[in-house]
Amino acid sequence: MSVRRCVTLSLLSFALFAASAVQAAPRLDPVTTNLVSLLANVPNATTHRYRATDDHGRTLDCLKILELAPGDYLGVYHTLQDREFQLHLGRSTNLLHWSHRAVLDQRSSQGAIWHGPRGDFLLAYEVNVPKAVIIRLRHYANLDAILNARFDREIDLPRTLAPTAEGTPSFERVELNGDLATSRIDLRIHYYRDMKVDRAARGTLLGFTNWTARPVPEIDEALYGYGVKGNIGDRDHFVFDGRKFLIQEGQLKPNDWTSWRVFLLDDTNRSAVQINVRTHAGSRSFANPAVTRLRDPAGKWCLAATLFLPSQGNARGEAGTLIYVVPEDR
Repeated sequence: MSVRRCVTLSLLSFALFAASAVQAAPRLDPVTTNLVSLLANVPNATTHRYRATDDHGRTLDCLKILELAPGDYLGVYHTLQDREFQLHLGRSTNLLHWSHRAVLDQRSSQGAIWHGPRGDFLLAYEVNVPKAVIIRLRHYANLDAILNARFDREIDLPRTLAPTAEGTPSFERVELNGDLATSRIDLRIHYYRDMKVDRAARGTLLGFTNWTARPVPEIDEALYGYGVKGNIGDRDHFVFDGRKFLIQEGQLKPNDWTSWRVFLLDDTNRSAVQINVRTHAGSRSFANPAVTRLRDPAGKWCLAATLFLPSQGNARGEAGTLIYVVPEDR
Protein backbone atom coordinates (compact mmCIF):
# COMPACT_ATOMS: atom_id res chain seq x y z
CA MET A 1 0.00 0.00 0.00
CA SER A 2 1.33 3.44 -0.66
CA VAL A 3 -0.40 5.34 2.14
CA ARG A 4 2.90 5.95 3.74
CA ARG A 5 5.24 8.82 4.04
CA CYS A 6 7.25 10.33 1.33
CA VAL A 7 10.83 9.92 0.20
CA THR A 8 13.45 12.03 -1.40
CA LEU A 9 15.19 10.93 -4.43
CA SER A 10 18.73 9.67 -4.80
CA LEU A 11 20.95 7.46 -6.86
CA LEU A 12 24.34 5.91 -6.15
CA SER A 13 27.50 6.04 -8.13
CA PHE A 14 27.71 3.41 -10.79
CA ALA A 15 30.74 1.85 -9.14
CA LEU A 16 28.90 1.25 -5.89
CA PHE A 17 25.91 -0.08 -7.79
CA ALA A 18 28.06 -2.56 -9.71
CA ALA A 19 29.44 -3.97 -6.49
CA SER A 20 26.06 -4.51 -4.84
CA ALA A 21 23.52 -5.30 -7.56
CA VAL A 22 21.90 -8.71 -7.58
CA GLN A 23 22.21 -9.10 -11.33
CA ALA A 24 25.13 -8.20 -13.56
CA ALA A 25 25.50 -4.47 -14.05
CA PRO A 26 24.23 -3.32 -17.44
CA ARG A 27 26.33 -1.28 -19.78
CA LEU A 28 25.41 2.36 -19.22
CA ASP A 29 25.60 4.94 -21.97
CA PRO A 30 27.32 8.26 -21.15
CA VAL A 31 24.05 10.15 -20.51
CA THR A 32 22.79 7.57 -18.02
CA THR A 33 26.21 7.30 -16.37
CA ASN A 34 26.29 11.06 -15.90
CA LEU A 35 22.75 11.12 -14.53
CA VAL A 36 23.49 8.36 -12.02
CA SER A 37 26.62 10.21 -10.93
CA LEU A 38 24.70 13.46 -10.43
CA LEU A 39 21.92 11.93 -8.37
CA ALA A 40 23.99 9.43 -6.44
CA ASN A 41 26.04 11.59 -4.14
CA VAL A 42 24.05 13.75 -1.71
CA PRO A 43 27.17 15.24 -0.06
CA ASN A 44 28.19 16.63 -3.46
CA ALA A 45 24.84 18.34 -4.08
CA THR A 46 24.74 22.09 -4.49
CA THR A 47 22.36 22.30 -1.56
CA HIS A 48 20.42 19.85 0.57
CA ARG A 49 18.13 19.50 3.58
CA TYR A 50 17.33 16.43 5.67
CA ARG A 51 14.15 16.01 7.76
CA ALA A 52 12.53 18.83 5.80
CA THR A 53 9.42 20.54 7.20
CA ASP A 54 7.33 23.56 6.22
CA ASP A 55 7.17 26.81 8.18
CA HIS A 56 4.54 25.31 10.52
CA GLY A 57 6.67 22.28 11.32
CA ARG A 58 4.67 19.90 9.12
CA THR A 59 6.69 17.16 7.47
CA LEU A 60 7.09 17.51 3.71
CA ASP A 61 6.32 13.87 2.99
CA CYS A 62 6.42 12.91 -0.70
CA LEU A 63 7.17 16.46 -1.78
CA LYS A 64 6.76 17.01 -5.52
CA ILE A 65 8.21 20.32 -6.74
CA LEU A 66 6.99 22.49 -9.62
CA GLU A 67 8.66 25.63 -10.99
CA LEU A 68 6.56 28.74 -11.61
CA ALA A 69 9.65 30.88 -12.33
CA PRO A 70 13.28 30.90 -11.15
CA GLY A 71 13.04 31.52 -7.42
CA ASP A 72 9.31 30.73 -7.26
CA TYR A 73 8.27 27.11 -6.69
CA LEU A 74 5.15 25.20 -5.67
CA GLY A 75 5.26 21.91 -3.79
CA VAL A 76 2.60 19.29 -3.04
CA TYR A 77 3.18 17.14 0.05
CA HIS A 78 1.33 15.28 2.77
CA THR A 79 1.66 14.99 6.52
CA LEU A 80 0.03 12.98 9.29
CA GLN A 81 -2.52 15.01 11.24
CA ASP A 82 -4.73 13.49 13.96
CA ARG A 83 -3.98 9.99 12.63
CA GLU A 84 -5.02 10.90 9.12
CA PHE A 85 -3.03 12.09 6.13
CA GLN A 86 -3.63 15.60 4.83
CA LEU A 87 -2.52 16.88 1.43
CA HIS A 88 -0.90 20.33 1.45
CA LEU A 89 0.42 22.98 -0.91
CA GLY A 90 3.56 24.96 -0.15
CA ARG A 91 5.57 27.69 -1.83
CA SER A 92 9.33 28.29 -1.79
CA THR A 93 11.90 30.77 -3.06
CA ASN A 94 14.96 28.52 -2.62
CA LEU A 95 13.72 24.89 -2.95
CA LEU A 96 14.72 24.01 0.64
CA HIS A 97 12.43 26.11 2.85
CA TRP A 98 8.67 25.99 2.28
CA SER A 99 5.81 28.21 3.40
CA HIS A 100 2.45 26.51 3.85
CA ARG A 101 -0.23 27.92 1.56
CA ALA A 102 -3.26 25.58 1.62
CA VAL A 103 -4.78 22.33 2.84
CA LEU A 104 -5.79 20.67 -0.41
CA ASP A 105 -7.75 17.68 0.91
CA GLN A 106 -8.33 15.41 3.91
CA ARG A 107 -7.50 11.69 4.24
CA SER A 108 -5.23 12.24 1.23
CA SER A 109 -1.59 11.68 0.33
CA GLN A 110 0.89 10.97 -2.47
CA GLY A 111 0.16 14.08 -4.51
CA ALA A 112 1.31 14.85 -8.06
CA ILE A 113 0.94 18.24 -9.73
CA TRP A 114 0.91 19.45 -13.36
CA HIS A 115 1.01 23.05 -14.65
CA GLY A 116 -0.39 23.78 -18.09
CA PRO A 117 0.73 26.40 -20.62
CA ARG A 118 -2.56 28.28 -20.08
CA GLY A 119 -1.77 28.66 -16.39
CA ASP A 120 -4.13 26.01 -15.06
CA PHE A 121 -3.19 23.12 -12.75
CA LEU A 122 -4.04 19.45 -12.33
CA LEU A 123 -3.67 17.59 -9.07
CA ALA A 124 -3.72 13.79 -8.71
CA TYR A 125 -3.47 11.97 -5.39
CA GLU A 126 -4.56 9.07 -3.19
CA VAL A 127 -7.66 9.26 -0.99
CA ASN A 128 -8.51 6.90 1.85
CA VAL A 129 -12.14 5.85 1.60
CA PRO A 130 -13.80 3.18 3.78
CA LYS A 131 -11.78 -0.02 3.43
CA ALA A 132 -10.06 1.13 0.25
CA VAL A 133 -7.75 3.59 -1.49
CA ILE A 134 -8.69 5.46 -4.67
CA ILE A 135 -7.16 8.09 -6.95
CA ARG A 136 -8.72 11.55 -7.19
CA LEU A 137 -8.04 14.26 -9.78
CA ARG A 138 -8.84 17.95 -9.47
CA HIS A 139 -8.51 20.84 -11.90
CA TYR A 140 -7.68 24.42 -10.87
CA ALA A 141 -8.23 27.30 -13.26
CA ASN A 142 -5.17 29.35 -12.28
CA LEU A 143 -2.55 30.02 -9.60
CA ASP A 144 -4.93 31.94 -7.36
CA ALA A 145 -7.37 29.04 -7.47
CA ILE A 146 -4.89 26.41 -6.31
CA LEU A 147 -3.37 28.71 -3.69
CA ASN A 148 -6.85 28.96 -2.23
CA ALA A 149 -7.71 25.27 -2.75
CA ARG A 150 -10.54 26.25 -5.12
CA PHE A 151 -10.97 23.51 -7.72
CA ASP A 152 -13.55 23.61 -10.51
CA ARG A 153 -13.59 19.94 -11.58
CA GLU A 154 -13.09 16.70 -9.68
CA ILE A 155 -13.23 13.00 -10.48
CA ASP A 156 -12.63 9.86 -8.40
CA LEU A 157 -11.20 7.16 -10.64
CA PRO A 158 -12.90 3.76 -10.47
CA ARG A 159 -10.74 0.84 -9.37
CA THR A 160 -10.46 -1.70 -12.16
CA LEU A 161 -7.24 -3.58 -11.34
CA ALA A 162 -7.56 -4.26 -7.61
CA PRO A 163 -10.53 -4.42 -5.22
CA THR A 164 -8.97 -2.47 -2.36
CA ALA A 165 -6.25 -0.08 -3.55
CA GLU A 166 -4.96 1.76 -6.58
CA GLY A 167 -2.78 4.76 -5.86
CA THR A 168 0.42 6.84 -6.02
CA PRO A 169 -0.42 8.61 -9.29
CA SER A 170 2.13 10.52 -11.34
CA PHE A 171 1.54 12.48 -14.53
CA GLU A 172 3.07 10.90 -17.60
CA ARG A 173 1.44 13.06 -20.30
CA VAL A 174 -1.31 15.68 -20.38
CA GLU A 175 -3.11 16.98 -23.49
CA LEU A 176 -5.93 19.37 -22.68
CA ASN A 177 -6.70 20.08 -26.35
CA GLY A 178 -8.54 23.28 -25.51
CA ASP A 179 -10.56 22.12 -22.51
CA LEU A 180 -11.16 19.15 -20.20
CA ALA A 181 -13.96 17.79 -22.39
CA THR A 182 -11.42 16.89 -25.08
CA SER A 183 -8.48 16.19 -22.79
CA ARG A 184 -6.23 13.14 -22.46
CA ILE A 185 -4.43 12.54 -19.16
CA ASP A 186 -1.98 9.64 -18.90
CA LEU A 187 -1.06 8.55 -15.37
CA ARG A 188 1.32 6.03 -13.88
CA ILE A 189 -0.12 4.33 -10.79
CA HIS A 190 0.23 1.18 -8.73
CA TYR A 191 -2.35 -1.43 -7.81
CA TYR A 192 -2.51 -3.78 -4.81
CA ARG A 193 -2.23 -7.07 -6.66
CA ASP A 194 -4.03 -10.00 -5.00
CA MET A 195 -4.17 -7.84 -1.85
CA LYS A 196 -0.53 -8.78 -1.25
CA VAL A 197 1.88 -6.45 -3.07
CA ASP A 198 1.85 -3.17 -5.00
CA ARG A 199 2.66 -3.53 -8.68
CA ALA A 200 3.13 -1.08 -11.56
CA ALA A 201 0.28 0.12 -13.77
CA ARG A 202 -0.71 2.99 -16.03
CA GLY A 203 -3.99 4.47 -17.14
CA THR A 204 -5.63 7.06 -19.38
CA LEU A 205 -8.43 9.50 -18.52
CA LEU A 206 -10.28 10.81 -21.60
CA GLY A 207 -12.46 13.90 -21.44
CA PHE A 208 -12.03 13.95 -17.67
CA THR A 209 -14.69 11.20 -17.67
CA ASN A 210 -13.60 7.84 -19.09
CA TRP A 211 -10.81 5.98 -17.26
CA THR A 212 -9.03 2.81 -18.35
CA ALA A 213 -6.00 1.17 -16.69
CA ARG A 214 -3.69 -1.76 -17.25
CA PRO A 215 -0.71 -3.38 -15.50
CA VAL A 216 2.83 -2.62 -16.68
CA PRO A 217 4.58 -5.96 -16.10
CA GLU A 218 7.76 -4.85 -17.85
CA ILE A 219 8.55 -2.56 -14.92
CA ASP A 220 7.90 -5.32 -12.40
CA GLU A 221 10.06 -7.76 -14.35
CA ALA A 222 12.90 -5.27 -14.70
CA LEU A 223 13.00 -4.91 -10.90
CA TYR A 224 12.64 -8.62 -10.16
CA GLY A 225 16.16 -9.07 -11.51
CA TYR A 226 17.45 -6.95 -8.65
CA GLY A 227 15.76 -9.03 -5.98
CA VAL A 228 12.64 -6.90 -5.53
CA LYS A 229 10.01 -9.09 -3.83
CA GLY A 230 8.07 -6.47 -1.88
CA ASN A 231 6.12 -3.46 -3.14
CA ILE A 232 6.71 -1.65 -6.43
CA GLY A 233 5.02 1.67 -5.88
CA ASP A 234 5.91 5.33 -6.31
CA ARG A 235 7.80 6.76 -9.25
CA ASP A 236 8.41 9.99 -11.15
CA HIS A 237 9.10 11.06 -14.72
CA PHE A 238 11.65 13.62 -15.82
CA VAL A 239 13.75 14.64 -18.81
CA PHE A 240 17.55 14.78 -18.74
CA ASP A 241 19.74 15.69 -21.70
CA GLY A 242 16.70 15.47 -23.96
CA ARG A 243 15.81 11.91 -22.87
CA LYS A 244 12.92 10.62 -20.78
CA PHE A 245 13.63 8.71 -17.59
CA LEU A 246 11.55 7.02 -14.93
CA ILE A 247 12.75 6.87 -11.33
CA GLN A 248 11.07 4.02 -9.47
CA GLU A 249 11.01 2.68 -5.92
CA GLY A 250 11.13 -1.04 -5.14
CA GLN A 251 11.14 -3.00 -1.88
CA LEU A 252 13.49 -5.97 -1.65
CA LYS A 253 11.57 -7.73 1.14
CA PRO A 254 7.84 -7.43 1.90
CA ASN A 255 7.05 -5.44 5.06
CA ASP A 256 10.73 -4.53 5.51
CA TRP A 257 11.15 -0.76 5.60
CA THR A 258 14.94 -1.09 5.60
CA SER A 259 14.84 -2.64 2.12
CA TRP A 260 13.47 0.23 0.02
CA ARG A 261 15.69 0.96 -2.98
CA VAL A 262 15.59 3.29 -5.99
CA PHE A 263 15.90 2.32 -9.65
CA LEU A 264 16.37 4.25 -12.88
CA LEU A 265 14.55 3.04 -16.00
CA ASP A 266 14.76 4.19 -19.58
CA ASP A 267 11.70 5.27 -21.53
CA THR A 268 10.96 1.71 -22.67
CA ASN A 269 10.66 0.54 -19.01
CA ARG A 270 12.68 -2.56 -19.90
CA SER A 271 16.17 -1.53 -18.78
CA ALA A 272 16.67 -0.82 -15.06
CA VAL A 273 19.67 0.25 -13.01
CA GLN A 274 19.63 -0.03 -9.24
CA ILE A 275 20.84 3.13 -7.58
CA ASN A 276 22.14 3.13 -4.04
CA VAL A 277 22.21 6.49 -2.33
CA ARG A 278 25.13 7.91 -0.41
CA THR A 279 24.20 10.35 2.34
CA HIS A 280 26.25 12.22 4.91
CA ALA A 281 25.56 9.70 7.69
CA GLY A 282 25.25 6.51 5.65
CA SER A 283 21.49 5.96 5.45
CA ARG A 284 20.57 3.02 3.23
CA SER A 285 16.76 2.85 2.73
CA PHE A 286 15.09 5.21 0.24
CA ALA A 287 11.56 5.43 -1.14
CA ASN A 288 9.10 7.74 -2.95
CA PRO A 289 11.57 9.30 -5.40
CA ALA A 290 10.75 12.52 -7.23
CA VAL A 291 12.93 14.51 -9.63
CA THR A 292 12.08 17.79 -11.34
CA ARG A 293 14.17 19.50 -13.98
CA LEU A 294 13.90 23.23 -13.31
CA ARG A 295 15.80 26.49 -13.02
CA ASP A 296 17.33 27.33 -9.67
CA PRO A 297 16.91 30.80 -8.10
CA ALA A 298 19.86 32.02 -10.18
CA GLY A 299 18.21 30.80 -13.38
CA LYS A 300 20.53 27.82 -13.98
CA TRP A 301 19.09 24.45 -14.98
CA CYS A 302 19.28 21.79 -12.30
CA LEU A 303 17.60 18.67 -10.95
CA ALA A 304 15.62 19.06 -7.72
CA ALA A 305 15.31 15.65 -6.08
CA THR A 306 13.32 14.45 -3.09
CA LEU A 307 13.33 11.11 -1.26
CA PHE A 308 11.68 9.73 1.84
CA LEU A 309 14.04 8.05 4.29
CA PRO A 310 12.15 5.70 6.64
CA SER A 311 13.24 5.67 10.27
CA GLN A 312 14.10 1.99 9.89
CA GLY A 313 17.58 1.44 8.49
CA ASN A 314 18.55 5.10 8.39
CA ALA A 315 20.50 7.57 10.48
CA ARG A 316 18.35 9.37 13.09
CA GLY A 317 19.39 12.77 11.85
CA GLU A 318 18.45 11.92 8.28
CA ALA A 319 15.14 10.01 8.53
CA GLY A 320 12.25 11.87 6.90
CA THR A 321 12.14 13.92 3.72
CA LEU A 322 15.40 14.71 1.97
CA ILE A 323 15.60 17.52 -0.57
CA TYR A 324 18.73 18.05 -2.63
CA VAL A 325 19.62 19.96 -5.76
CA VAL A 326 22.31 19.13 -8.32
CA PRO A 327 23.39 21.26 -11.30
CA GLU A 328 22.55 19.80 -14.69
CA ASP A 329 25.96 20.43 -16.21
CA ARG A 330 28.30 19.10 -13.53
